[in-house]
Amino acid sequence: MSTNHRRAVLIMYAGGLAALVLVGLYTYTYWLRPFPGLWNDIMTNVYDIILVCLTAIAATAVWRRYRKSEKLYSIWRFFTYGLYAWLLGDLIWAIYNLTVVEVPDVSFADLFYILGYCFIFTGLHRQYRLLFHPTSRRDALTTGGVAAGVLLLSVLFGLLVANLQHESVKPGDLIGVFYPVGDLGVAVVALVFAGKFGRGVFARPWLGVVLFTFADGLYDWLYQSGTYAFSVLQANSASLAVDTVYNVAYLSLTLLLLNHYLLLKFGPSVVKNFEKIRMPAAATPLEEKSG
Repeated sequence: MSTNHRRAVLIMYAGGLAALVLVGLYTYTYWLRPFPGLWNDIMTNVYDIILVCLTAIAATAVWRRYRKSEKLYSIWRFFTYGLYAWLLGDLIWAIYNLTVVEVPDVSFADLFYILGYCFIFTGLHRQYRLLFHPTSRRDALTTGGVAAGVLLLSVLFGLLVANLQHESVKPGDLIGVFYPVGDLGVAVVALVFAGKFGRGVFARPWLGVVLFTFADGLYDWLYQSGTYAFSVLQANSASLAVDTVYNVAYLSLTLLLLNHYLLLKFGPSVVKNFEKIRMPAAATPLEEKSG
């Protein structure tokens, strides 16, 4: 095992241990309420923001490994922009959560969540063009088809939710359903790319988004049923479960991004059987950048 390989393995183990500690601290604070009064709510929201910050920072580190002249630079730029938009959305959501009794169905935070999806899908679109070199017509049909599919599924599931509740469709129903459908759309597209993009090695961070499908789906289900607890004082096991899934999703994505960064920084030695991996031409430069 080379020195770089050993260093990369140690960093990944340290990252995994830190992730377990953060999840443990969140669970401890949420369930046992060690702080006085409102401070438990403040601390759990701070934990959430820290996790999203770590994910955005890890994405930034990957993005900055590429030169502006490389096509992958713009792909990772949009992916990183999307995570920072989600971070702003979470900050706004946390402010709502600490200042009102219940976060409204539709809030200013949703603007940044949706903007984040727009950035991420833009990054995937650029990756699609890099890998498949489609004609203008095929590009428009494929992109339009994916966008229409995500929106159609969101509307259909929104109608289903409203029908089950015997209510008319509200904007909050459509937005709440859009998030897990959007996550699933990102994950499916990333899976399609995985086979061509370094046999999946370079698509792993994108695949981490699949966990958000479960997290957003669980949250929307608990919110619609009135089960989700916005305050630690009303804590229940179902709310802890969905919050933990969110934490695990962000931490998993952070670790996958860290793994990708180490691959770019230390080169082929950190990936088993790397010499058998076929990469797109734009993905081959892995040499250490000066400075």
